[in-house]
Amino acid sequence: MPTKTYIDHDNFSTELKNVFSKADYKITASQLKTIENSLSERDEDAIPQKDSKGNLVADSDLRDNENIPLKDDIDKYFAKEVTPYVPDAWIDESTRDKIGYEIPFTRHFYVYKPLRPLEEIDKELKENQKEIVKLQNEVMDEWNTKDIQKSRIQV
Repeated sequence: MPTKTYIDHDNFSTELKNVFSKADYKITASQLKTIENSLSERDEDAIPQKDSKGNLVADSDLRDNENIPLKDDIDKYFAKEVTPYVPDAWIDESTRDKIGYEIPFTRHFYVYKPLRPLEEIDKELKENQKEIVKLQNEVMDEWNTKDIQKSRIQV
């Protein structure tokens, strides 16, 4: 395949398939897509990519979603808030009927509890440390006692 810059995805894809078929290599759709993605990059001046039905293919890197206030009309919101900044944006009609409402529980129900003073935490840590040392000593004393009893039996 010669070194060439393509501005049309369909031409690039067709030529790539032809190269593999001439080399007598069967390529799967996932392999073809991986190769296309690794050998291509976004070009704002290129011809927009279309699927087999002629619909524009969305660039997943540019995909975005909007939280539209429940009472607002979707098309009016889109025209006012999105189109001025991204003129070639469109709404995926399959997602138009996905309506929900976000309830930020933390914002509405969270009650702040102040942290304990550092002195109190430090005191509690020291008490826990003393308790751990005491328990370790008890375990070691029991172990030593059993060891002494075993040695007496063996003598």
